[in-house]
Amino acid sequence: MSKQKPFFSSMADERIAYRFVLSFALMGIIPMLLTIYIVVVMWLPDLSKWRQINLILLLDSSAIILGFLLSRNVVKALLKTSQEAREIAGGDLTKRIEIRNDRSEIGQLAQSFNQITTRLEQKIMELQ
Repeated sequence: MSKQKPFFSSMADERIAYRFVLSFALMGIIPMLLTIYIVVVMWLPDLSKWRQINLILLLDSSAIILGFLLSRNVVKALLKTSQEAREIAGGDLTKRIEIRNDRSEIGQLAQSFNQITTRLEQKIMELQ
């Protein structure tokens, strides 16, 4: 029975990942919170103040949750690609990085790593 490796190779990787998640979420959330406030106050001035506050809180919390989930997915994909690239750098040339979305920047990076690894593996076979 094979032992499954932990996703994070160390606690430092995990701390770095969560710092990235929080920073990505905050970078996108603060302007969105201000936008939501302005839209509710300007477009819905007829609502009572309590309804405006409730609507702002509902939209803000939705935006925060969405931002956190999106940034967490980006950071997970980056860390997974980084971990697989370290394994390739360690000498495992049979390893290939999984490409989930070949149109994204991370997918293009993974595709480039796979091409480099394939060419390197071919050159080593030719030399042998």
